[in-house]
Amino acid sequence: MINMSATKIILIAAHAENQISKLAATIEEHCAHTAILATANNIEVGEELINTHNPHLVILELYGKENEGLNLLERFDPIPFQVIIVSNNAQFNEQVMKYHPAHYMLMSIPVLILKNAIAAVRKNKKDHNIGDRLDKIEKKLGRSKKLARIGFLNNGKTEYHSVKDIMYIQADDNYCRFILVDGSSKLVTHTMKYYADQLNKHFIKISRSNIVNKDFIKSIHQGTSMKIELLNGTMLEVSRDYKTDVKEEMERN
Repeated sequence: MINMSATKIILIAAHAENQISKLAATIEEHCAHTAILATANNIEVGEELINTHNPHLVILELYGKENEGLNLLERFDPIPFQVIIVSNNAQFNEQVMKYHPAHYMLMSIPVLILKNAIAAVRKNKKDHNIGDRLDKIEKKLGRSKKLARIGFLNNGKTEYHSVKDIMYIQADDNYCRFILVDGSSKLVTHTMKYYADQLNKHFIKISRSNIVNKDFIKSIHQGTSMKIELLNGTMLEVSRDYKTDVKEEMERN
């Protein structure tokens, strides 16, 4: 029987020639308070195992320079588990970073590094469980939890920014691009819908592709089309279906 406090792990490889069995043996020998639920030698089986077992952690071994296997993560929105990515590709590129892995490691992982990575995931799991409990309490009270900060992965570390620093958010296929007050942009692996209900009253949706922080709106241009001008000079068009809502929202406090 699996200990209820154990971190449940599934190991998945994108190719039959992999290190999964060796990784599993290392985890079982050296990583306490963990339970390996299953392993898979391809991402199709891996997806089925994830849907069946709901793991806390997926260790995904990629294959080749193109990081074959990342498309597994695209099948989950949002991704309901933490991810450790193992690869033979030394280049830690944006293709990998956009999935916000807890850790990114090369093949032949030292035991100590693996132990520390899983220990960090365990800590994050505890924090996540606390968040789940708070969400349940707030739902019972009839309130919805609003985001105060958002974390963005950057070169292996997570940078946190206040939502007050967000000028606007753009939909980018199945991702969102956050434009910050300092002019930088951050790409995250969630859809616009994921964030729409979690942002506070200062944010208004002006189209299917844009959510704007009202604090950064300088003026509204009306004519054949309505446009919003931000404090930095950016012009964003308001979709016809959102014009009335935008006018009403801007008249509110």
